[in-house]
Amino acid sequence: GHPLLDHHEQVGDRQEAIKGFNLTGAKPVIGLLPGSRPSEIDRLLEPMLDAAVLIKDKFPKAGFVIPVAQGIDCGHVRAMAVQKSVRAAVVPGSFHQALDACDLVLVASGTATLETALMGKPMVIIYKVSQLTYLVGRLMIRVPWIGLANIVAGRQVAPELIQHDASPQRISAEACGILSDPGRMEAMRQGLSGIRQALGQPGCSQRVAELIEEMLGII
Repeated sequence: GHPLLDHHEQVGDRQEAIKGFNLTGAKPVIGLLPGSRPSEIDRLLEPMLDAAVLIKDKFPKAGFVIPVAQGIDCGHVRAMAVQKSVRAAVVPGSFHQALDACDLVLVASGTATLETALMGKPMVIIYKVSQLTYLVGRLMIRVPWIGLANIVAGRQVAPELIQHDASPQRISAEACGILSDPGRMEAMRQGLSGIRQALGQPGCSQRVAELIEEMLGII
């Protein structure tokens, strides 16, 4: 199991979410999820916004939504979007409601990839760290993927663009490639549904607590 299953919200009304974020008429709707830490905003939001500009060239009616995590300055995020000439709904919190509205999500590697998978939303996983951290990580990490969604699936369900590959050109190319291919979109949704099944049933925290209680009783 996984604790996310205990708190995961069911997929809501997509049209209601689109209306609530003033995205009526936008097609497709793309979520930009750069992470919940200031360092992630600094490294990931700019290439996501630059990619959004390129996506808009291919899909002129595209709309964008940026749910902002608690502790992150919404004004700073909004100013970055304005500076890049990206019209986006910048909303504090509202993570699941934002995902309800989305056709595709550009998401920072982390727990958000698993939450996105649980909501069945096709995604492109993106991450950048300092060069030193990246080099050390490459020496120590032995798994073939870094996105939790792919790790749980045991295969690459969603493309990963890491470090130098996380350029606006590569991000937009992956996003446009997915959005332009209904078959690939459906295959990704099918792969994401398998992730929920792989995680098992809700109640993980309770089962772990009971197991610990049992082990303590043996000691």
